[in-house]
Amino acid sequence: MASPSRARLHLLLLWFAISMQACGLSLVATYSFNSLQAESSSGLGPVAIASWLGFACLPTLLLSPLIASLAGSSRAWLTLAVSGTVSLVVILVGAFVPDTPSISVFGVFALASAFFFCSAARLFFAALAELRLQPTSVVVLATFGIVLLLRVTFSQITDFPPASSTGGNKVLLFACLSTVFALLNAVFFRAPPKESVPLSQGMVRPFLAGTRDALRHRLGRNSLIGLWIWGFVAVSMLMVIRTERTDEPLSQSYGLGLLAGVVLAAINRHSYRCGWTIAYASASLFGELLFLEFNHYYELSILRNVFWIGIALGLVLPPLVHYYFTWTTPKYHGVAAALLLAGWCACGLILAILAFSRGPDVQIEQRTIISLLVKVTGVATLGAWLGFFRPTMEGTIEFLLWPVYRFRSRGPGCKNLPARGPCLVIANHSAWLDPLFMAKVLPPPIIPMMTSKFYDLPVISFLMRRVIGTIRVPEASYRHEAPELKEAIAALDRGECVVIFPEGFLRRKEEQPLRRFGRGIWAILVERPQTPVFACWIEGNWGSYFSYRGGPPTKGKRIDFWTHIDIGIVGPVPIDPALLADHLAVRSYLMHQVSGARVSLGLDALELPTAPAEGEKE
Repeated sequence: MASPSRARLHLLLLWFAISMQACGLSLVATYSFNSLQAESSSGLGPVAIASWLGFACLPTLLLSPLIASLAGSSRAWLTLAVSGTVSLVVILVGAFVPDTPSISVFGVFALASAFFFCSAARLFFAALAELRLQPTSVVVLATFGIVLLLRVTFSQITDFPPASSTGGNKVLLFACLSTVFALLNAVFFRAPPKESVPLSQGMVRPFLAGTRDALRHRLGRNSLIGLWIWGFVAVSMLMVIRTERTDEPLSQSYGLGLLAGVVLAAINRHSYRCGWTIAYASASLFGELLFLEFNHYYELSILRNVFWIGIALGLVLPPLVHYYFTWTTPKYHGVAAALLLAGWCACGLILAILAFSRGPDVQIEQRTIISLLVKVTGVATLGAWLGFFRPTMEGTIEFLLWPVYRFRSRGPGCKNLPARGPCLVIANHSAWLDPLFMAKVLPPPIIPMMTSKFYDLPVISFLMRRVIGTIRVPEASYRHEAPELKEAIAALDRGECVVIFPEGFLRRKEEQPLRRFGRGIWAILVERPQTPVFACWIEGNWGSYFSYRGGPPTKGKRIDFWTHIDIGIVGPVPIDPALLADHLAVRSYLMHQVSGARVSLGLDALELPTAPAEGEKE
């Protein structure tokens, strides 16, 4: 493993390479777009726009299996270097060879950029994993930088060749810089990622396997569909803006809106709840587009609407990117990037066909695109609320409870917590809201257990069954069967994070901070012994409004306000397979691990018996 400083340098170089390549591609796209527009006496004709989108999208769509194969292989760094070099050569040819068609330069540069971005994305997320960084804030930071640099796109570029022109100098500068950073990565960071797809498997098999992996988890599947849709909306809006003869203020408003949305998306850095704004932003975007449609949108003179459309897109895209790559196996990140680009290219071809079928009238074309976007965003908004309702709900509750509880997690296990399962988390249980407290600090969405007393309540039952996926525990003292254990094992098999309070009983006494663990945790580990286990201690829950300290929960107590909840985390806890033969030893061992998590909070470990008495009643 490389040193942290070396890994950080790798990450920084990759970020610069992606940013510069994006700027170069945007400048070439803008120039070719403006060139085609200038050739038409009445705006941008249908043949021209179809040709422009076809050159950009069709080659990448057809070659997406090859792009995925090269980006997902152990030679992704070489693909990055070669594609960066090809991009630079294409720009030099376009700048110095007379009468080079701008549309041809754009088409080849776009194809080379597809190889470039997919390889860079694969290496970028591998560098994040090596540094043990959550992708959320870093992806937002990278997006922030790219959008900031893309500001040059919104300046009028009327000349690219020759290289002495202002536009040509900008394109050459960004192409040179992206190539330099790509070559630096290839020279100094040639070590392949830990998991790679061998080139010997060909193109089709890895592409199909990666596609299945990207679509396997519901959150990753929803994110991919969302990225396709909102990427289509973003490009379509840019197309509508750029067909205006006086588009500079609109372009600036759109770009500043995107920038503001990305910054706002960075406020919540939680690995799962970072996407709580997706549904709200989607509804806002639908409303703004609807306003444009019924208020002479074809004039596009309302800067405020374009600005808010940019903000909504900036709030939606970064968390979707994070979800998509987090819930895709790192081995297939190259395939995931190629699949995402292929979907965007298909959307671009649909837009080209639509523009071609509407004739040369620019206003009719704008009306058609906006009307289509209203319909698409209406359906997508409904899908966003259905597909991302849980992070939306949790993020809203977190915002409302912000002045009530103040959370802090500490301990050696904090950096080891995965962004996705499977994993098993155990903790002490002293308040009704302990599952909520754990959800606040754990990166993945959790699957808690809840007794039937609360689970069967009307509204709570719907949320627990349909939204959270909570495991119901029948409230009975003695049972011959425990269906909740089978459900917990099935959740681990699906790759979920299962949270268990092994005491099986809410704390009642001051002098007994931790009760003897039940057999359920042992039964789960016997079936899934390789599952990572994290032990936690929640401090501050005992004495809260929802605890039994000083009386039953919510009875005769002050409502919590600015209450500090500290959570100590250790793990993954090593469990000797030989220990699993004795359920008493496993239960005692895990009790001591939970007690040891107190040390991370500056507390003393509890004095616990080495093992429960053999004859003690279960």
